[in-house]
Amino acid sequence: MLRAFAIAFALLAIGGQLGRWSSWLDVINSIAPLTLAGSLVILLIALVRRRGARVAIIALIGVAGSAERAIPELAAGTETLREDAFAVTIVTHNVRVDNRDPLGTASMLAGSGADVLLLQETDGSVAGAIERLAARYPYSTPCRQARCAMIILSRWPITMTRYRVRDASGRQIGPPLIWAIITPPHAAPFTVATLHLPWPLPPRDQQARRTALARAIHRLDTCNLIIAGDFNLTPWSFAMADMDQGMAPLRRTTRAIFSFPARFGSGRRALPILPIDHIFTGPGWSVDRVERMPATGSDHFPVKMRLINTGHALRKSDGLD
Repeated sequence: MLRAFAIAFALLAIGGQLGRWSSWLDVINSIAPLTLAGSLVILLIALVRRRGARVAIIALIGVAGSAERAIPELAAGTETLREDAFAVTIVTHNVRVDNRDPLGTASMLAGSGADVLLLQETDGSVAGAIERLAARYPYSTPCRQARCAMIILSRWPITMTRYRVRDASGRQIGPPLIWAIITPPHAAPFTVATLHLPWPLPPRDQQARRTALARAIHRLDTCNLIIAGDFNLTPWSFAMADMDQGMAPLRRTTRAIFSFPARFGSGRRALPILPIDHIFTGPGWSVDRVERMPATGSDHFPVKMRLINTGHALRKSDGLD
């Protein structure tokens, strides 16, 4: 039995490595930390019980193959920041269309301490409850329909809102998203955007949207840009590695924040095993702290991040705001 488990985890690790060339196999990397943990347990058992070198070698294959994907994300460090710079707190949350506790979700968001909320799947049961956030977040992106699937809420004025990015000729490019320019008092404006990518299987649709997003963002102010949402992609996948390169000069500032699932379909609490809610920031931003917030009525956990922008502080001191 131990050998069977060792072989299973080793095959998962090998399959994940083959994801470099196959988008279908790359999905295996979504559970790379679980593959790593299982392989380590089997390796330790084999060594303690002296069950033979073959099982240990097979387990080592699982450890090596999965560790290459998981360890860089799990071991990511923090940054040293200036305290005199402009700070903004962002919360991104897929509130789920059939949210089981809309009022509780709205209450949690109102008390989150965020300056800006980037919300997805807002066209379901939580739509009416979002109106209760107006006291805390008086500025929001307008909705041209009865309900919008994505909304940006801010406690600072929103001076421009667009649905999709446009090229030089005014033609819409990139995937569906909402972006807005936010103008806080005593600081320079910055741009935020939110989107919701489809699941990675089948690969073609998500891959097309990732490619389109990487091309479109360069039409925005990438230095002070913040993009957050449900990317339906784990950080140990090769697809995310490709996306990280394509999004440059933006960088992904969420590292191994396990945000899904928060609940099962029946509403029972679940153990999150997939980090699929992410935040990308431009080079003007540095991360002060990031955390997973308590569960709401959604099957996603909210993700909260405090960002510091020394560029804003410099522009403020130079009288350019």
